[in-house]
Amino acid sequence: MPKFKKEPKRNPLKRLSTNIPFSTPPTKRIRPTPPPHPLESTIKSANALSIPQLQGQYFPPNNFTFRAKDGNTYNFKTYASNTIPSHDLEACFNLIEQTSEADYRASSKGWNPTHKREEMREEDLRYIIVRPSGSSNTTATPISAFLSFMLTFEVEQPVIYIYEIHTTPQGRGIGLGKHLMQLVEGVGTKVGVDKSMLTVFTRNNFAEELYKRLGYAIDEKSPQVRKLRGGMVKKPEYFVMSKDLHEAKR
Repeated sequence: MPKFKKEPKRNPLKRLSTNIPFSTPPTKRIRPTPPPHPLESTIKSANALSIPQLQGQYFPPNNFTFRAKDGNTYNFKTYASNTIPSHDLEACFNLIEQTSEADYRASSKGWNPTHKREEMREEDLRYIIVRPSGSSNTTATPISAFLSFMLTFEVEQPVIYIYEIHTTPQGRGIGLGKHLMQLVEGVGTKVGVDKSMLTVFTRNNFAEELYKRLGYAIDEKSPQVRKLRGGMVKKPEYFVMSKDLHEAKR
């Protein structure tokens, strides 16, 4: 699932009564502009690359075919959000709908197909589509899994953010999801970002446990579990999970 957008911070000065006069107008502090992050230009350049250039420069080699635990071989095809064929984008949307619509409907955000389709076209979003080896890229050949990701900044920290990762029922438990995530983590490591991040509904215990096994933990910026009066524990609707790619590289 994608990252939820945070509400903008409210200006505490707006809470002051407007009929209280100031003897002198409040002084506006001028803060120096912080220097750009060293990776800002790298991420901007990487996002501007064509897919062949991105693959050649940052993707781990020999990772576009994968022999899964079911004995079959699968091909991985990469697209930008503005180059992915419409039938593949629709197949990705249908897979999200099949696997996550219930979780969205149970959340305060709800399920909004129009918003989801718009989000799937966001600039700088990249897709990795998985199909059985030997199949053609046509509407007649269903996808087995897909992952979408973006190189970006999360609270001024360079990250590779996994927006969506979904597999069909037949594609589960055979290593496709793990291989997709390792592939994207490899991209993040080559670019030099700090973390790989993702968002998971707390209702989805299977996915949460899988991410933990792959080295992900609840991020410090995530909504946290709260302990209420009487000892009751209240989980948030979702966790933001992350994996330190510098630590994983060691």
